[in-house]
Amino acid sequence: MFAVALRLVLRALITLFLLTACVFFALHLTGDPARIMLGDGADATALAAFRAQWGLDKPLWEQFLVYLQKFVTLDMGTSYMTGLPVKDVFMNAFWPTIDLMVPTAIVTLLIGIPSGVIAALHRNQPMDRAIFHGRFIALDFFHLARLVTFLRQCHGLALHHANYHNGNFRGCDFLSLRAKRHD
Repeated sequence: MFAVALRLVLRALITLFLLTACVFFALHLTGDPARIMLGDGADATALAAFRAQWGLDKPLWEQFLVYLQKFVTLDMGTSYMTGLPVKDVFMNAFWPTIDLMVPTAIVTLLIGIPSGVIAALHRNQPMDRAIFHGRFIALDFFHLARLVTFLRQCHGLALHHANYHNGNFRGCDFLSLRAKRHD
């Protein structure tokens, strides 16, 4: 029994390590964070100072070891975008997320599970078909809500001054990782 538990824990740790490595290296494939944050017009001294401040001037393997050390000690560092500790940013979003998640779970439990049971009991009958098609209507509302959220985040896909530069549309702020500065 202990050997099985130990094997499961070891597999979980290996999976966590591989996932962490994939996330770390995938983030480095997106481009130079200094150039993304400071923009294309930043001079070499500003880029070098930014890289030194955030430890991006070190070799990639060393950055990964520092990342692992901070991951193990739960030190999430400081956000590039806000300059605040990531832990504070996370905690500010935690309770609103819980406020959204709990009602969703309740609705899922009160509506989703009973309707699934009813559909299973009335297989290939009109009730089953009604629930089946009702699911697609609910799914359409879900995707509609996601689309509205996407469009609001993109400011209605208007060519906003932060997204439209020299005749080139750069996309939405949250997709291009560009921080929008509001005065």
